Amino acid sequence: MGLGISIISCWEIAKLVEARKLVLSIPVDERLKVALVNLTVPIVVESTQVRGFHNDPADQIIVATAKVYDCLLLTADRKILNYSEIKTLK
Repeated sequence: MGLGISIISCWEIAKLVEARKLVLSIPVDERLKVALVNLTVPIVVESTQVRGFHNDPADQIIVATAKVYDCLLLTADRKILNYSEIKTLK
């Protein structure tokens, strides 16, 4: 697949910009032009079956996406890094 970003991560970035917790040098819709990994039924189902993880729905979808695609997840999120069911890169 190459490098991709979960669509839910784009939503999280847009929400941070909206709340003024993140400032981008260009408009958010221009910044988020990458290969998107769309939300699919297998990802949605997997997100409801993530065990031993916290209850943030966006993080559950991100973790489920990594599980469904069996891919390495790049993150700085401690909760995700500590979840042993996926491969992560800090």
